[in-house]
Amino acid sequence: MFTRIKNNIVFLYHNISRSILAKYLIVTTAIILISLIVLGSSMTFFVSDRWKEEKQSMLASNASVIANLVSQLSTVSHSAESTDETTEYLWSYNQSLPFYFYYTANNIGADIFMVDSNGALQICSENGGDADSREKTCRHSEHVFPASLIGAVMNSTTDYRTTGTMDGIYDEANYIVGVPIVAHDAESDTDVTVAVIFAATPADMVSNFRTDITKLITITLLVVLACAVGALYIMTRRLVNPLRQMAAAARAFGNGDFSVRVPVSSDDETGQLAIAFNNMAASLSASENMSRSFVANVSHELKTPMTTIAGFIDGILDGTIPASQQEKYLSIVSAETRRLSRIVRSMLVLSKMDSGEMVLNPVKFDLTNTIVTSLLSFEQQIEAKNLEIRGMDELDSVYVNGDPDLIHQVVYNLLENAVKFTNEGGYIEIGIDYRDRTHFVKIRNSGQGISQDDIMHIFERFYKSDKSRSQDKTGVGLGLYIVRSIVALHGGQISVSSKEGQYSEFEFSLPDRQK
Repeated sequence: MFTRIKNNIVFLYHNISRSILAKYLIVTTAIILISLIVLGSSMTFFVSDRWKEEKQSMLASNASVIANLVSQLSTVSHSAESTDETTEYLWSYNQSLPFYFYYTANNIGADIFMVDSNGALQICSENGGDADSREKTCRHSEHVFPASLIGAVMNSTTDYRTTGTMDGIYDEANYIVGVPIVAHDAESDTDVTVAVIFAATPADMVSNFRTDITKLITITLLVVLACAVGALYIMTRRLVNPLRQMAAAARAFGNGDFSVRVPVSSDDETGQLAIAFNNMAASLSASENMSRSFVANVSHELKTPMTTIAGFIDGILDGTIPASQQEKYLSIVSAETRRLSRIVRSMLVLSKMDSGEMVLNPVKFDLTNTIVTSLLSFEQQIEAKNLEIRGMDELDSVYVNGDPDLIHQVVYNLLENAVKFTNEGGYIEIGIDYRDRTHFVKIRNSGQGISQDDIMHIFERFYKSDKSRSQDKTGVGLGLYIVRSIVALHGGQISVSSKEGQYSEFEFSLPDRQK
């Protein structure tokens, strides 16, 4: 069982320490990378769209200012030669107006045009710096501005925005804003849209801006990702190192070395795991030591009586032991057989406890009678050591509810220890007390007593206080462990007290139970 547990631990921690670093780094890096890409893309498009909107708004604002200025300097008159309305622009009498086109266009990085309703260019910002700008041609003067675009602007109530080449005026796409010029017709006393102001700027400015933003965000993303991955790698290594140490320790456990421990370097969950692992290692080490001790003790205890039995039986069968001595040696064989029976019985009880198959069969029985019956089992040993039995003359019948067979084993084991360790001519004192709806059974014996170091471990399985085996030649270190387990099944407790060189005392309790 221990080998299977250790192999599972080795496999688990080996696989965790081998893959968790890579998995954690890959998953976390992917999450960070995706998050930064989404954030960077969102910022790029948001900033570029905002920049585009602000650029168009700037064009519209400046075009509106120029349109209002031209509107104030314009009148509408009717020609005598034609019934059609014609427009007379007074900008020619104000030489600062073309220069204003030029100055504004340079400030905002755009082209600004004034175009009449027929698509003819009136003023261009390119030649606005010339005093005689109306006569000077520019690269746009030969183009006729599209009627559809002019109509869309003249029909709009505010400004009109679009993107295009103005029907071939530009080779590349431009952001175009058109604002209508409204003049007052004094004859009809109405406002008439007589021309439009166009402001255009290359659209690739936004593309270039977006490219620059993308480069900046990409560089930032890579720097942040590198820092994040570096920090993540360091942190993950710190988290994985204890697991690797646990894997190494588990491999050592698999090789039978239970002395390895994992260093505890933090108070977080990893540190708590290391503490728990060390506790588990200590428990495994103790269990392994107790198991080895148990196997050694049981092997010895089984071997000794079996050797004795086989030797004496062979001696009787082959005539080595004379007939007059056979009864004596058959008695020894009988005692050794009972000893083997006790060892086997203890092993069966321990097996039932470990598997959870121990079931109580509670009935009402006389506890005093159980004590008397158990004492009679040790009558020969008591007489051989000349022991004094105290307290029995003061006991009356005491009825309790419990499993009589298991309680008999508790009393038997405690009396067996008492008889075994009581000094020659010493005493064994037995008492029963009742308080707080609980019966207390006390068994005290004189003798060497139990050391304080042994008291701490005396109820542990496979533990034997007499390491020299000078007095305990028949025990395997299970008696008191079984006693405590049986008492616990009845809802009671057992305690021990001792004074070295004087006495040892065991006391167990049996709470009242419903029948």
